[in-house]
Amino acid sequence: MARISDNVLPEGAQLGLTLDRYQELMGLDCCAFNGINHPTEIDGSSCPEIVTQSQRDEMARYLLQAEERRERELSFFVAPKWITEEVEFSGYNPFILSHKHLIVVGAPAATLIEAGVAINYGIPPFNEANEPTDPVPITVTSGISTSEIMVVIPGGDVNDAGDRINPTRIFSAAGIITIQIPRCRLVRDEYLDDRHDPPIYYDVDVFFDTVDVYRYYADVSQGAQFVWAAGSCGDTDCTPNCQLACTTVIGEGAYRLSIVHAYPATYSNGIWTKGCFTYCQSPNSARFVYKSGIQSTIDIELTTIRLAHTLMPRSPCSCDLVKQRWTEDRVVDPNVRTAYGNMSGAIDAWVADGHMHVGHGGMFPGMRG
Repeated sequence: MARISDNVLPEGAQLGLTLDRYQELMGLDCCAFNGINHPTEIDGSSCPEIVTQSQRDEMARYLLQAEERRERELSFFVAPKWITEEVEFSGYNPFILSHKHLIVVGAPAATLIEAGVAINYGIPPFNEANEPTDPVPITVTSGISTSEIMVVIPGGDVNDAGDRINPTRIFSAAGIITIQIPRCRLVRDEYLDDRHDPPIYYDVDVFFDTVDVYRYYADVSQGAQFVWAAGSCGDTDCTPNCQLACTTVIGEGAYRLSIVHAYPATYSNGIWTKGCFTYCQSPNSARFVYKSGIQSTIDIELTTIRLAHTLMPRSPCSCDLVKQRWTEDRVVDPNVRTAYGNMSGAIDAWVADGHMHVGHGGMFPGMRG
């Protein structure tokens, strides 16, 4: 994706609305947004400005801030995200998790499908008469679901969002998975900066030659554990004791409200076997690793963007259309107060989120300061 510099976002932060998605929704040119001078793209563009790494980093900060504000209010993620939560054990099932719209109980896991997958841009030298292949198709042999495909920069960390590359399309046929990636999302790290002479689209040295492809999925065998406090049952090293648990979620409503049943069990070769507690007293808590959140829609994404615009002290870039949207979202209504603020984008976000609260049946719960 349009990558974020190290230490810009807090460690472990998950940005649901990626910079690539912001670029698409705001109608910005892919190459210019990623700091690349593509003459053909610029000639036909209404916004030829090259976006710098500092500008992209600033966008990411405010997009994350807007998402976090919405998620605190809603008690669920506005895009699928992972979370670890410990719930007090009261002696009976079920457990009610704090983040609603449960997707799956399981820990994020990755398995390498293929490292160093070669990228074929075409035959250089490239110029306006000999354009490189774009988007770039790469293929791997695998029978997994395309929803579990993750592409990262060569040697990158699949768990680091800054190393991930967002394809525009992934499809599968006869065991071959084809992944299409815009060329300008494959810029080498050393060119992601604020230079005054942006790299040229036709320069082969600017772009990665290979990528790594992973399966990224939920490992249900590591999704839940019962936890006993340190010192129980003869434990002398002051560390908690844990026992694996299997989980069940019964009914669509239980997924919406994140209601989970958990039982002590063992796991082997994809099969759970229920058992009894290993230790001599009831556990203190149960620890869950799970993925939750609603599937994003354009309305949800634009609401986050509009709220983010109200937090940005200056326009994210000088593109006329983006500046206009940023200006409109920051119009102040002195007669309205919401927890998000009194700018137009904040007020509309507050009203939209009022209809999304879990447990309100779609009813707007009312504004509050």
